[in-house]
Amino acid sequence: MLKEEPWEATLLYSQVEKNQRDAPLGYEAKLRNAKLSYYKGEFRLAQEHLDILKQATTRENCNDAMDLSMRIKENTAFRFCWRGFERVRSHRVVVTSE
Repeated sequence: MLKEEPWEATLLYSQVEKNQRDAPLGYEAKLRNAKLSYYKGEFRLAQEHLDILKQATTRENCNDAMDLSMRIKENTAFRFCWRGFERVRSHRVVVTSE
């Protein structure tokens, strides 16, 4: 990621995930892949990775996955509410008294 090559990092993490499926290293690679998706703004993809990690991993990875998952849910809910507020604000109603 520091070299601005996120696709290379995603490929590497995915290979480790596949080769170390039920090992702690594989879970760590999945968590890093989720974080990478988060940093790229791909929140749905990150959430999919995190949902898998929250189900069956070591306590450390599970806690990290839950933390990032909650952050994504909070921020996407806030963004959705803000968009609704902006739509309402843009349609101003002028009431005049007769």
